[in-house]
Amino acid sequence: MIRSLGLAHYWQRLLDEGKMRTIADIAALEKIDVTQARRLLRLTLLAPVVVDNLLANPDVAVNLESVLRRVMPLDWRTQSVLWSQ
Repeated sequence: MIRSLGLAHYWQRLLDEGKMRTIADIAALEKIDVTQARRLLRLTLLAPVVVDNLLANPDVAVNLESVLRRVMPLDWRTQSVLWSQ
């Protein structure tokens, strides 16, 4: 989980700084499917409290796929409520 979070934030920085133009460019560089790159990049939208909870709960953190499949509203308060259930 920690590696995926770090990678997602690194990719976002590459996009923000213009070093990569698209998620497709990142996927090609990493030799992964563009869909998987998009899903991982969504981790950058998680509220800090949600990230803390994920990292503190090894059962959830181990299963990255379950995290990526959950609904991720942009509002951090809503995320906190949804992820605490």
